[in-house]
Amino acid sequence: MLVRGLLYSCFILSLLIHSASGQKKGGRQPFLVVDTTKIEPTRTQTTQNIRFIASSTETGGATTVFETTEMPGYKTNWHRHNNSEETFYVLEGVLTVKLGDKLYSLPAGSYVFIPRGTPHAQGNLSDKPVRFVTTLTPGGIEKFFRDRSELLKSTKPGDADFETRYKPILEKHKKWIEILAPWNPEK
Repeated sequence: MLVRGLLYSCFILSLLIHSASGQKKGGRQPFLVVDTTKIEPTRTQTTQNIRFIASSTETGGATTVFETTEMPGYKTNWHRHNNSEETFYVLEGVLTVKLGDKLYSLPAGSYVFIPRGTPHAQGNLSDKPVRFVTTLTPGGIEKFFRDRSELLKSTKPGDADFETRYKPILEKHKKWIEILAPWNPEK
């Protein structure tokens, strides 16, 4: 477990160094070092928590990096990111990812690269929590998750007014995420 933790730390730092190394210094520092143990998770869905490791502001727009913990049963809608690439690196548990017509069950140590514009869905179809690191390049999607988190403080999915209040958030962040359809992996 210690080795996996060290590898995880090296992985995050290499992503951050890589994203900072090729960028001009205008408006931000030439590097970013983050102690993830000091980051409090944000509830972004009833069964999902995210720890924002690096924001687009901190990386000059280059990338957004966050660690996600999803409880059993959580799943996204079928969606795509038309303006960014997305990656997942699984730290513990099993992450299920749907790409095209194929379903992947990804154990700890697995990595997925999803090119921009690719329809996909992901979730935790197991009976234990799954924890993974997500990177989106370029960055900016954290604004969507923060707005969704604020909405969840006053209403929950299934409440009468949830969809009415959620639609403006999706419209505001359509640059970062386009919801295509519900995903029902059980079928």
